Amino acid sequence: MASFDRRFKTEGFSQSAKTLLSASWRDGTKKDYSSKFEKFNSWCGERQIDPYSANLNQGADFLAYLFHSGLQNRTIAGYRSMLSAVLPPVKNFPVGQHPNIVRIIKGVFNSRPPKVKVLPEWNLELLLQALEKKPFEPMQEVDLKHVTLKTVFLVAITTFRRCSDLQSLRIDDKSMRVQCKGITFAIRIAYDDDNMKVNAHSTRAIAPSWALYKGASLKSILDSADWAVESTFARFYLRDFDATKVLE
Repeated sequence: MASFDRRFKTEGFSQSAKTLLSASWRDGTKKDYSSKFEKFNSWCGERQIDPYSANLNQGADFLAYLFHSGLQNRTIAGYRSMLSAVLPPVKNFPVGQHPNIVRIIKGVFNSRPPKVKVLPEWNLELLLQALEKKPFEPMQEVDLKHVTLKTVFLVAITTFRRCSDLQSLRIDDKSMRVQCKGITFAIRIAYDDDNMKVNAHSTRAIAPSWALYKGASLKSILDSADWAVESTFARFYLRDFDATKVLE
């Protein structure tokens, strides 16, 4: 969070105030913003722009760059929020809420409307059954590649975490605690279909939806996925299932 601390320091906040300001974001949001800032920082570096003092036009150009890179409305909106956290306000508007930036996001939405996903892209039950067979079992005969695929998939499907969270996992003593209890992924292998469209982020939608239909409390799902409000899950991630199959 050094990038955000720098902004708070520039604005004259004390260390204790900066700590509380930083705590206003959930850990998942901090990681997400930090990852997005790295991309913004790289973009600014190529253009010899100070990422901490970029002006409104430069922020708009960055969002346009993301659009022409093929990113979707929801993803670009996330970068807009990051810009509000890093850059100073413009005419008393947080950068992401400035009328011109709001119109750019609307332009992104109109130019590339989000695709509504009603049904899951893949069947979790089929995936779990596939992990019980070759090439994933018996474990003592499995090669390192398939052990890795299985491990990463199970971590993703049981924690509901973002891809950036999984990418930031480390195995050093400071980052991992061993306890008794406990992204092309293994998905395409289970379907035996090289043409199947799969993206790693889909585990973050499928797993919580199945957990909900299997009886997990909404609060436990929100806590695990690091969602602050129910509407985030319902609007962007909740998937429709055939309840007769899910509840078997």
